[in-house]
Amino acid sequence: LNSPGLYTLVGEFTNYSTLRPERIAQMTSTGSLVTTYLTDGGFDADAFSVAIQPDGKAIAGGTFSSFKAVAAQNLARITTDGQLDTTFPLLP
Repeated sequence: LNSPGLYTLVGEFTNYSTLRPERIAQMTSTGSLVTTYLTDGGFDADAFSVAIQPDGKAIAGGTFSSFKAVAAQNLARITTDGQLDTTFPLLP
C-alpha cells in the first residue's frame, strides 16, 4: 500500500486491458490503473517483490535485467512517477 487507496503491484503480467505496464503497475482501491504512473514499458522479466519506502518510491526485486531498456539487474528503485531512479546506489 502506498498512500491511502494506492497499491503498487509487481508480477508476471505484461498488460492490463489495452495498456502494457510490463510487470509493474499502480492501482487504486477500486482496481483502476493509475495511468500517470506507468502505462507502457517496465521490467524485461518477472518482478517478484516490491516494498514502498516512506518517500513513496518503490523498490522491486526479481529476475529482470532492465527497466524501460535501462540496466537494472534484479533490483531497482522506481520513482513516484514510474521512472527508474538512477541515483539508487547498487554495488556492481
